[in-house]
Amino acid sequence: MQIQTTGLSLFDYLSDPDKSNQTLQSLAQKQKQDISGDLSSLTDSISLGQTDNPLQVLESGMGSVSLKTVNNMIAFNLRPVAEDLQQMADRFGITDPVEVKLVEGKWQVQGITTEDSETSPDDEVADTDTEAQSTETSESETESPSEITDPAEEAAAQADKAAREQALQRLQDYLDRNQALQKKLDQLNAMSEFYEFGQTQEFAKQLQEANVPEADVVNFLTSSREYIQGLGSFSLSAGGMELTSRGESDTLIEQAVKKFDLDTGE
Repeated sequence: MQIQTTGLSLFDYLSDPDKSNQTLQSLAQKQKQDISGDLSSLTDSISLGQTDNPLQVLESGMGSVSLKTVNNMIAFNLRPVAEDLQQMADRFGITDPVEVKLVEGKWQVQGITTEDSETSPDDEVADTDTEAQSTETSESETESPSEITDPAEEAAAQADKAAREQALQRLQDYLDRNQALQKKLDQLNAMSEFYEFGQTQEFAKQLQEANVPEADVVNFLTSSREYIQGLGSFSLSAGGMELTSRGESDTLIEQAVKKFDLDTGE
């Protein structure tokens, strides 16, 4: 896949919305001509809110969209999603960092205790027997000071844990109800994967120029794609929202540079 490295930035259009409309009109008049340059401009204008699915246009014109444009699209579309989620996290009293993963096509808040982990009646009986044995043992042994737990502190810790899980569940409920937000998260995750894999493809050209065996180049691209596609998650904290896949191509490229002993010219 050829990905151009030139093209107008999204931020060139932020101060001049009329230019976006001009681009649309220009494309309509030049359907039979080479419109690769204008397509990048169109993709930028779409990020300004003229469509609910920037990924769809990105995929339809993926051969002509620069990685710089894709990067700008991610940053622009990430901002309102992050603000939405951070606002809800604040509303629910979530202060610690939260991880949200894509599990079987659904965004799942991590850290929520599942029903399967709840204690069953049989387990309670077993626990009671174990407690009796532990009590008998403790009566004949001296408990060290370090093992003594303050009941008040333990109760407070349990209360904090229950409150956090309740807050995380409320965030999950919000995600479940907000299908539009789920769709935007899907798009952002896919665009990030597109960008990161595009970076590795650009680097693959350097591997070819360095006469790295074709099998090694193919293996690099295949393993990189599998790895990046497996990073369907993001973190939410007071510092903002971060897609897990963002920047991972840099790590993969650094590892390849060392593996193939490439001269980066630095």
